[in-house]
Amino acid sequence: MLTTRPFTSCILRMNALLIVNADDYGRTEAINRGIRHGHAHGIVTTTTVMMNLTHAAQDLRTALAETPSLGLGVHINLTYGKPTLPAGEVPSLVAANGAFHSRDQIFAGEVSLDPLDVYREWRAQIEAFKDIAGAPDHLDSHHHMALFNRELWSQALRLAQEYGCGVRAPLPADIPSGGLEQLLPASSTEFLQTEAMSMLIESGVPAPARFFVSFFGRGANPAHLRELLQDAQPGVTELMCHPGFVDSTITETSSYSKLRAVELELLTDPELKQDLVQAGWRLSTYKEAWNHRDELA
Repeated sequence: MLTTRPFTSCILRMNALLIVNADDYGRTEAINRGIRHGHAHGIVTTTTVMMNLTHAAQDLRTALAETPSLGLGVHINLTYGKPTLPAGEVPSLVAANGAFHSRDQIFAGEVSLDPLDVYREWRAQIEAFKDIAGAPDHLDSHHHMALFNRELWSQALRLAQEYGCGVRAPLPADIPSGGLEQLLPASSTEFLQTEAMSMLIESGVPAPARFFVSFFGRGANPAHLRELLQDAQPGVTELMCHPGFVDSTITETSSYSKLRAVELELLTDPELKQDLVQAGWRLSTYKEAWNHRDELA
């Protein structure tokens, strides 16, 4: 078990650190290319890879070659595509067609996920990443599934301990408690507000002090982005985003498609990076932030 101190309990004696993480690397070639563009020409500092998907492995190699300063982590996944492991090895995670159960089925309680199946599959996704890119910058989860219940969060923290990396903070700082059901079912939001943070602190796994999720959907606009980031706050903050170029694959398979291009345009606004620096932000990855642990109060 790691003996680290979580970012959540510390304040940096330096400029506030901002991690801008692009979720869903691996989803399509165009999204992957857009995320790399968002790092090379904008404020994206890290991305998390869906290693069970077709484009993930090759485009992860491309990221290592083209954007070596981009922090690379794993977007552990239980709700899109097929598992990395053979379906027979993780039977509780898959439907009759061999693909993962849908998020809606899981949220509605129509299926029961075996935590050991979850651990094995998530570990296989991380190992597939590690074989190409080494230890991950951090872990987060597609559709916030790591926070679905105590059992899944326990597995995510266990894996972060094993691989010596950080995790995304469990409780968003920009959504009121009554709005958490936008992300997860009511049973999960109760867990978020009671046990999730104490489990994180007890685990010793590093996580940002603040986590912003509302730069999404209607919130993917310049006014809201600047509102979230106008005041640099001491410590480590993560902004979740979903930038990408748009192709037919994403428009056919996701309800969140055209807004990815909107996000990408906003995140690559040439004035934005300058404004963030003037506001006191310092762009960072998880690893870079944790390397400043001796400066943590």
